[in-house]
Amino acid sequence: MKDCIGYGLANKRYPVNVVCENDFVCCVLDHEPFNEEHTLILPKLAF
Repeated sequence: MKDCIGYGLANKRYPVNVVCENDFVCCVLDHEPFNEEHTLILPKLAF
């Protein structure tokens, strides 16, 4: 699970623009959004 792109984005293994973050989720701006200001909400924990 730790090789998942979403996990890497949420845990900042790749460059991201963070909008909001806490211990459980990380909200980042989409790299190529369909609509302006499209935000991805990603879990930080891998199960």
